Amino acid sequence: MVAQPTPRTGAHAGARPGLPAMHAAAQAAALLATALVVGALLAGAWAAAAAGAAGVAAALLAGLKRRALNRELLAAARARAEWERRYYRLHDSVAVGVFRAAPDGALTGANRGLCTLLGYRSEAELLAADFAQQAYVGPGTFEAVLLRARAQGALENLEMRLRRFDGLTVTVAATVQAIWDEAGDVTVFEGTLIDLTRERLAESQRRSMERRFRRLFDTCSVGMLVGNLRRGTLEEANPALIELFAVRPSALPLALEKVVPADQRPLHRGVRAALETHGVAGPLCAEYLRSDGVRVPVLLSAALVEPQHGEFVAVLADRSAEVGALGQAALLSEFSEALIEALPTPVATFDGGRRLVRVNRAYRSRLGAPEAAGEGSLAGLLGPGGPADAAAAVARALGGEAACLAAELARDGRRQSVELTLIPHRSAGVDPSGYLAVVLDVGGAADACAPVPVPATPAGAAGDCLTARRTA
Repeated sequence: MVAQPTPRTGAHAGARPGLPAMHAAAQAAALLATALVVGALLAGAWAAAAAGAAGVAAALLAGLKRRALNRELLAAARARAEWERRYYRLHDSVAVGVFRAAPDGALTGANRGLCTLLGYRSEAELLAADFAQQAYVGPGTFEAVLLRARAQGALENLEMRLRRFDGLTVTVAATVQAIWDEAGDVTVFEGTLIDLTRERLAESQRRSMERRFRRLFDTCSVGMLVGNLRRGTLEEANPALIELFAVRPSALPLALEKVVPADQRPLHRGVRAALETHGVAGPLCAEYLRSDGVRVPVLLSAALVEPQHGEFVAVLADRSAEVGALGQAALLSEFSEALIEALPTPVATFDGGRRLVRVNRAYRSRLGAPEAAGEGSLAGLLGPGGPADAAAAVARALGGEAACLAAELARDGRRQSVELTLIPHRSAGVDPSGYLAVVLDVGGAADACAPVPVPATPAGAAGDCLTARRTA
């Protein structure tokens, strides 16, 4: 017989079917152990999962870093390529010459500016030449220049002369620098060359012009000065001006207001304004004061030479002789008019336009005053048959020759037969400015063409005279 299972009662009533009956504490311990094992298994799984996740994250981060690094490297490569393109573009396009030389002095590189400067068609043609022997002229030798650059590290603003391919010599300002490697050896020399030929030519021309101006300034017989508008001073004066102003060279610079008369200051303010506005002033007549107070008339011309500093140059031509001559001419003209007025012989004065200007006292008293004084002509003073002969005689007188004319003067309804002598009248100029009609005979004299006595010129006067020439 099969034994029947005993029904679960008491503490064993809750036991799972199929499990052997055990003590409650043992069962609890087994359950705890089972839980611990399961927990350990689960913890290991989670740890493994976490470790895998960390590895994946690390791989992802590494990938991201590599991509970022690759992008940075690519950007740096592009930037370097762009920099190199700009460098070589600048290297070839700059107007100055750039070269690279080996430690032994042979050129290893040159830009287009250096090829143009030295007249070579290409860099290869220039590098094929012996720069030290064929291109370098001085000072010293090219090897000596490199030795100095090696010793000092760099040479700046070194002026040297180079020979072009066509044989001409150019002057350049050079900067040469030595480049060392980590071992302390010079690997290459780099240099830049700036063409100074035009500057030196301009400087030479400027110095030549200064020498010429100084020679002219010192030897010119006309007064010259160098002044300053801002300071209002006379800075330099040539010997002619020092003599004209009677000043000592040690007194320079001199304030311009000391040599300008008070009544001339408005004129000189106008000269200053013209210099500041247009850069030139004059020529114009002005007056200056000598150191002894005597006024000196001059013809002034001025030009501004340094607008930023206000320096100007002025030329002052002495007009003392001219003013004296004009004064003498005025005195002589007054004397001549007074003499003609006092002559006992009737005389009529005509200008270059053949207009009657005036008649003297004898003319008015013996022939009457002309009715159209100032507007009449010699033909208007003559009778009906005389205008043609009068025009021919006047033409000869205005040509510089005395001419005789037989005519009739019509005055106050009466006709008077007269013999006239037309005498060229000269004032300050050489050409006749008119003529005098001298009535030599009233009533018909035999020899009307006898020479007219000319009064003596007063002592010290010159320029104005009455001349007569006997004509056939």
